[in-house]
Amino acid sequence: YVAIEFTTEEWVNFKIWGYVFPLMFIIGTGIYIAKHIPKEETEPSANPGDTPPSP
Repeated sequence: YVAIEFTTEEWVNFKIWGYVFPLMFIIGTGIYIAKHIPKEETEPSANPGDTPPSP
């Protein structure tokens, strides 16, 4: 619809912002979610009693 009804310049602006905003949203959401993902242990111990108590 936009490509037929509007000028080439308006169509290009529509396409550029139509790609930029969702991309920014996806990147921003990924950063936000990454902060809330629980961290995993690098080497899980076989017996929880083997690990020293944390200070």
